[in-house]
Amino acid sequence: MRKEPESMSASEQSLDSEQGWNLSDLYAAPDDPAVSSDLQKSLKAARNFQTRYQGKEIPLLNPPEFLLALKQYEGILEEGLKPFLYGSLLFSEDTQNPEYKSL
Repeated sequence: MRKEPESMSASEQSLDSEQGWNLSDLYAAPDDPAVSSDLQKSLKAARNFQTRYQGKEIPLLNPPEFLLALKQYEGILEEGLKPFLYGSLLFSEDTQNPEYKSL
């Protein structure tokens, strides 16, 4: 169970305040416009992927088409997971922060 800050020693509080993820490689801040932009781009790419491949049987794709489909799918996952992971890691640091909950 986590102690409340007022019941923690100074060294425990210092240690607790230093813990956290360095997420600067993902986004500058929770309100970074790139978060929303990346979500929109991945949603658009997913819809395009669905339109292109829905109903097609994988065995009927020739090898270059199959490779293209895999690369597109990989790109969608990378782009779509980045904002998700960012929000998830922020929330894991502070589950009471309403801004982090909304991500």
